[in-house]
Amino acid sequence: MMRLASTFTLWVLCSLSAAVSAVEEEPKPLLFANYYAWYHNGSHPDHPWAGWTRKESEQNSRALAEQRPGLPPRSSAAYPLVGLYDSADPEVAEWHVRLAQAAGIDAFLVDWWGRHLDRDKNIDEGILVAAEKHSFKFALLDERSQFHSDWEWYKQAAVETLTRYKDSPAYLRIDGRPVYYLYQVASTATLTPEKFVDLKRHVESRVGPVYWIVDKIAHQHAAQRAGDADKEKHIPADWLATPGIDAFGFYSTFSHFRAHRYEDLAGKYKYLTDQAHDAGKKMLLPVHPGHNNSRFREDPYVMPRLDGQTLRNYLRAASDAGADFLMVTSWNEWPETTVVEPSSNWPDPYHYLRILAEWKEKAFHVPPAPLEQRGESDSQRLANQTWRSVSPDPDALPSHLQTVVADTHEASLQVREHALRKTIAKDSCWPQGAWGDTMWALAALSLNEKVDDANERLLKRATDYVNLKRQNVATSAFTPEQAKETPWAYFALTDYVRILCLFHAKSVHYPGRLHPETEATMKEALWFWAKADSKVADASLENLFVLRGTENHDLTRRPNDYLVASILKDDPLFGDRLFDDGHNAAEHAAAYEAFFREWPRQRAIAGLWFEVGSDTYQKYSWPALMNLHELAPDPVVRKRFGMLLDLAFIEEAQISVQGRRGGGRSRASYGENNFESYKNLLYAPDGAHAESSHSKALESCRYQLPAAAILLRKVELPARSSFQITNRVLGELAPGGADEGEGTRYCADSALVNYAHRTPHYLMGSTLQNPALSMPNPKAGKPTLKYGGISRQKRWCGILFEDPANDEVSAVYPVIEKTRGGRPQHSHWSVQHENVLLIQRIAPETAHRIGSYSTGKIKIRFQGQNLEKREQDGWIFANNGKAFVGVKFLDGDYGWDEANVEAAPINFNGSTDKSRILFHAGDITTHGSFEEFRADLLANRLVVTKDKVEYCFRASEKYVESSLFDGDHLERFRLPRIDGEPINLRPPMTYQSPYLNGAFGSDRIVVTVGPVKQILDFSM
Repeated sequence: MMRLASTFTLWVLCSLSAAVSAVEEEPKPLLFANYYAWYHNGSHPDHPWAGWTRKESEQNSRALAEQRPGLPPRSSAAYPLVGLYDSADPEVAEWHVRLAQAAGIDAFLVDWWGRHLDRDKNIDEGILVAAEKHSFKFALLDERSQFHSDWEWYKQAAVETLTRYKDSPAYLRIDGRPVYYLYQVASTATLTPEKFVDLKRHVESRVGPVYWIVDKIAHQHAAQRAGDADKEKHIPADWLATPGIDAFGFYSTFSHFRAHRYEDLAGKYKYLTDQAHDAGKKMLLPVHPGHNNSRFREDPYVMPRLDGQTLRNYLRAASDAGADFLMVTSWNEWPETTVVEPSSNWPDPYHYLRILAEWKEKAFHVPPAPLEQRGESDSQRLANQTWRSVSPDPDALPSHLQTVVADTHEASLQVREHALRKTIAKDSCWPQGAWGDTMWALAALSLNEKVDDANERLLKRATDYVNLKRQNVATSAFTPEQAKETPWAYFALTDYVRILCLFHAKSVHYPGRLHPETEATMKEALWFWAKADSKVADASLENLFVLRGTENHDLTRRPNDYLVASILKDDPLFGDRLFDDGHNAAEHAAAYEAFFREWPRQRAIAGLWFEVGSDTYQKYSWPALMNLHELAPDPVVRKRFGMLLDLAFIEEAQISVQGRRGGGRSRASYGENNFESYKNLLYAPDGAHAESSHSKALESCRYQLPAAAILLRKVELPARSSFQITNRVLGELAPGGADEGEGTRYCADSALVNYAHRTPHYLMGSTLQNPALSMPNPKAGKPTLKYGGISRQKRWCGILFEDPANDEVSAVYPVIEKTRGGRPQHSHWSVQHENVLLIQRIAPETAHRIGSYSTGKIKIRFQGQNLEKREQDGWIFANNGKAFVGVKFLDGDYGWDEANVEAAPINFNGSTDKSRILFHAGDITTHGSFEEFRADLLANRLVVTKDKVEYCFRASEKYVESSLFDGDHLERFRLPRIDGEPINLRPPMTYQSPYLNGAFGSDRIVVTVGPVKQILDFSM
């Protein structure tokens, strides 16, 4: 304070009134920037990392995914060029001042909270010293004018603040008076016109005349009802008539309305400015480079930066409106990422300062930066440099791609809310009963509407179930078919647990929406279920590739075992209770925390799915991943499941045509399906059905697709040239795995490959496998197929035609005729190389033969109204004008069904048939025309014998050689060969394509989609 006293006497020499007069002669208004002195580095004794991290960020999956070694989870979506600095650091403060001067900024409006978290000391030791040293101006923006509880205290506090700073030679004066900005929140403003008059009188009687800027705009409902968007925000008449106010302003648009385009801003800004001027006041308008609070909000608002276009739009709109002052919001409000301060996330860290300088018609020269990154050790700095090279940043994308990503995210939130509202618009939800009631309640509570009704439904069903359990009434087994008495049926368990996690009294998400009695009874109901279902032994790390039932059943149970135990352990009523395995909730939660920390890492290493591409069952699996990503109490679990979701959606996008997945799939059929509408909730394509039919987890979550997935679906694809996708998938049984009591044990190194060939006009894909892969089974008296049932059930392969001009995705694919109860299994096997696919029907199993189950004829379906078919020399040719396919039955004649859509063998013997069928695809880029394509195929060398097929396709001079699989003679089978080399069912890469690459055994997957270059590092 001695330093302050010695400099205050110079204030007369530094009055800005002359400067203001000079500025009034120029076309540009004064340019201010909102400055924050909030920040402490990690060495602060009382408040380490204050300002850089928030409590909410510790639960935020995005912040955790970007957390850097040795640093806290950052609340900002960008990273300062000089690291996480301390606002009291004089070198940083001087650099800020010199940057602001270079950009043409006339003054900082410094955010003021008094002594809170030592922020006043930061100002005194940082920006004040720097401003005085470099003859730069600052004034205070007092947030306490909004946030105080004692009016008399605040009046005196304002006097003390102005007394403390107004005489500094750096303090901003207009018309000879020190500037003071009174901050207000529109919805719950503290200040009234009467209080302002009282404040002005009190302060000026003690410190002299003040230049008052008052933050005051409000909503005008009449204009909204009249549809006059430009006048929806106004300065209230009573404020306009209040004497003593020099200027009106407001901190941000995003606190009042959402806009970033010039046409959405210009009318509003002009109306507000005209109001102020007509009342004889000046007008301050905010200008923004962008906004992104996604690192501490689960319902974030992202204003896209558009490579600087957003800032230019604001500058133009404010200038055209005739504003007297512009305030850049902000210089360095890092948590909301509204910053223009240089960031290492941007290709040019100084990009936004260059835009400001350009607007001020000033040449921008970069001053030297502080030599050291602030608050980081050498090892941290090295690690962070590595991180920067692999982390994607939406703001680093070209502006048109930023728009694509931002618009998709915004539209997705709107689509999800619409879907939730559609649910609660009715009194019930399909499926009826407990399942539907659970989904309906989740929708209502997520919207915070019809809360009493939701609680009533949940309480009624939970009470009924708890009464049954307390009376020791026998209840059905917990299976999809029998779980009738539970309050959630079976598959809605994921939604039921989600409700408790989101809305219980101590939730970090939306606490208190569950009534106390409802919460208590739901916990009791889940206790009765979990104590029997959850076992600490199941959470052993040795069981990461053990499934309790099918994959979707396993994901319905074990994630909920973890989440339920995590809640119950902290409730005194349940913490000491023992589960049926003799362990308490804390022990279950700890075991499953370790399990689910490693589970996503192992899936990323070995292959994502067992039920890969299942249109029937993946609708139950993905919600479980969403829950663990958002609701797990452990930040590592949340972070890794967030990365796993990103990986899974990128993988899904690269192998999908107009949202429909191709390639090899299991437990799958063709056509529009439930999971496509789930994906539509995230991609929000115009006019597409978007709804989650069997769960409201996706509709109520705040997960957003990674930029890579969005760009694949909306920009990168259709492909510009052909490429292959080779991904490992899971499904091979471990030795003895089928007989283990705790579940079915699988290999991490499975001999299964999801293979696809993609061109600008089609995608052909299949599952590469070894149909003879078996293991001894003494109980059965014969070898057992080494692929699990969920892997070999209803396998799908074929070709999807890609034509963005046509809403229908045409396809050609095998259809398996079902012969008995249960779905077909191990019905056929296939080999594929690029655009050639060969499949063979597998004869049914017998007492001594490995074979198929419930498998009749194998038919080929030509699906699509725009497909033209021609038959020639035993080939069936089809095309849609751009893509072509030839199909040939190799073991005899074929016939058509009545609709002329499905072709099948004529001479069919169900017990012995081993029909082989050849597919060969092409398009206008490889063959020029349908006629040339047909001529090429007819000229290719094709040799078919009883035991082998050889096919040489001359366009690429490649040939496929495939032996017949006979379940009675496994020893005769040899893996197919491509150009003489056997296919590799255990490739060195788990993911290999132009977009995804990761070595088997590695937990680092490289994503490359256009300008997005990213490493998903599951070791973090």
